[in-house]
Formats: sequence, C-alpha cells, structure tokens
Amino acid sequence: MSALTFGIIHGELASLSAAITDITIALVLLSFRVPRSCAVLLIGHAVLVSTPLVLFPSEMWAGPLQRRSKPNTS
Repeated sequence: MSALTFGIIHGELASLSAAITDITIALVLLSFRVPRSCAVLLIGHAVLVSTPLVLFPSEMWAGPLQRRSKPNTS
C-alpha cells in the first residue's frame, strides 16, 4: 500500500481510510441525497481501489499455486 501512496500512508491507516470511504459512499447512496456526486465518488473509488491490478500485475494475478517473482538481490 505504501508503494501506491509514495510512502505517505501505510497499511492499517490505508485500510481504515478505504473502509471509511466505502461506508460514506454507501450511506450517501442509501440516503438518496446528491446521487450524481456520489456516483462520481463511487467511480473514483473503484478506479483507485483497482489500480494495484494494473500497477503490480505479477503480484496481484499470481494464483495460490504459482510462484511469485522475487526481485534480483545481486
């Protein structure tokens, strides 16, 4: 997670902020207030959450039986 935020936000704080964003979007959707801006937030959140699929494909698409590539340390 820190690679996506350039080291600004680390593990637990990033998970907490994503959870708070999810809950906020859900509450706004359920309240039927400002649906257009909520749709923009929802699309933006979906794009940001799925960026690791594009930026780190070898780590994200490695199945449970496949070996993950290790960086060359020499």
